[in-house]
Amino acid sequence: MEAVLENDVKSPSAKDAIKAEVSLSNLQKALRIIERGIVRASTIPILQSVRIEQLAEGLAIQSTDLDSSIKALIPEITKLSVPLLIPSDRFLPWAKLLEGEQVKITASSARVTLQSAGHLKGAKALFPRLDVKNFPAFQFTGDGEGFEMQQDDLLRILKHTIIAIGDEVQYTLNGILLEADGSTLYAVATDGHRMAIYSRPMPKAFRYLIPERMLKLLLPVIVEGRESVRIQEQQGGFLASVAADIPVFVSCRKPNGTFPNWRAAMPNDFQATVAVDSQALLGSLGRCILIGDKKSHAVKMEFTSNGVNLWAVDALAGEAEESVDATGGPNEPYRLGVNGTYLAQALKQITGDVLVKLPKEYGQSVLFYSQPAEGEAFNYIVMPLRIS
Repeated sequence: MEAVLENDVKSPSAKDAIKAEVSLSNLQKALRIIERGIVRASTIPILQSVRIEQLAEGLAIQSTDLDSSIKALIPEITKLSVPLLIPSDRFLPWAKLLEGEQVKITASSARVTLQSAGHLKGAKALFPRLDVKNFPAFQFTGDGEGFEMQQDDLLRILKHTIIAIGDEVQYTLNGILLEADGSTLYAVATDGHRMAIYSRPMPKAFRYLIPERMLKLLLPVIVEGRESVRIQEQQGGFLASVAADIPVFVSCRKPNGTFPNWRAAMPNDFQATVAVDSQALLGSLGRCILIGDKKSHAVKMEFTSNGVNLWAVDALAGEAEESVDATGGPNEPYRLGVNGTYLAQALKQITGDVLVKLPKEYGQSVLFYSQPAEGEAFNYIVMPLRIS
């Protein structure tokens, strides 16, 4: 699939009409998609608006947060001669409640009018028309290098790695590194306390740092069993093109900075590899988190020759103690403290056994490993906590 959206629209002649008639169900679906790109807390009108534009391929519905933009393409051709910009605060909830088969859109210099063209013909609303020239330009053409994969494959990658993305304090950690070396694609995310690495075959070479904002716009629109999604580099940013009945395009500016050397943080010297049922461990971990300290989420773990023991303590709430069967444990008990919430987020993505690779020295990172699909691997590294 290729991104073919063009931003250039012919200037309207005197005979051109500022009007459109579009399927209501398609409009409502497109608005639900681009709603995720609207910045609710902002006082800047552009960030709380919906842009509607007729392109050669269909009617484009778009929103932006200045650093990224999401566009849904309704495969219908209308007579809309110029782009329109409408405030979203009342337009979106009104459109969700509208009924009928079609909706008519017309505009004057100051107002945009929407009216049901179905059985509910009396439904009509007028909204302010904003100056579309203030809407930032984003590139939606697809000429850059990139890669393409099935949506369920990309969905699996993102779900396993997005959990480890950092906050905005260090922007280069606020995203996922996609690094391909010609044979394998590595998706890496870290917040400095944990790191998620997902790998799968990829016969290309590239290195993209995809910002979290783009990923959060992209994640809800990719669906298992659907067609392909393409991510490609473009001047100053990235473009994701998602194939669907209503194609979706997400454009985002590149972040500044360099992602840390994640390979140097990979542990490679272990004393034992413990196999434990991921869901059994998750259940015990969840109960310990519930009783334990609410600030640190600290859980003490002890790996023995035949099982895993867990403890959590809160001075006011009490204590929790759990045991889970396991195989391959060390001859001598190995104890460490972990942030239970961090570990639980990873275990929720794993089915079957998880392999816990214990380092030879105390105080070093512990590696949790699983194989989500054939030829794919999920490595999750957790820094130990000091627990008395």
